[in-house]
Amino acid sequence: MPEALSDAAKKLLAAIEVPEMNPVDQQKLEHETPPRVRDELMAHLAQRFEPPVTAPVLGRAWAFADAGNRRALEQLYLVNLRSTNHSARAACVRALGRLGYADMDDVALIALRDDHDEVSAAAVEILVKRARTDALVAGLLRHVARARAAQPEFQSTRELLRAHGFDAAP
Repeated sequence: MPEALSDAAKKLLAAIEVPEMNPVDQQKLEHETPPRVRDELMAHLAQRFEPPVTAPVLGRAWAFADAGNRRALEQLYLVNLRSTNHSARAACVRALGRLGYADMDDVALIALRDDHDEVSAAAVEILVKRARTDALVAGLLRHVARARAAQPEFQSTRELLRAHGFDAAP
């Protein structure tokens, strides 16, 4: 069980748990939160298994990354890649990409086959960069575009692929 949080870390957690946060307020929070509080909260979240970390927290925690909590954040996101909540899974894929996670391409390749459009699109966001220099990934994305062409539930994935030159045409 993770240790009890300080009042400052509890306050930060409550602030980033809100479903909708004003971007200006988030930026202010990012700049004003002391590293000690950031590190404490990220270590706490990285050790938490139940209840699962919420999608809003997963979507915002990466912005508090620093040298003291990078490994905790990576663990937090890796553990939550299999969340039952699709928004949480997508947040994990995007955050690991923003953190420059060493095995990010592998994570994105796995997430590409997710059953939800939001997660698949997050994977495509990562993979289109690699496809510029990797013919195998480019070929895969062309095949994904063709496979998703007849699946209306994957609209974001299709649009993102099309915007990067991967259309459904053979």
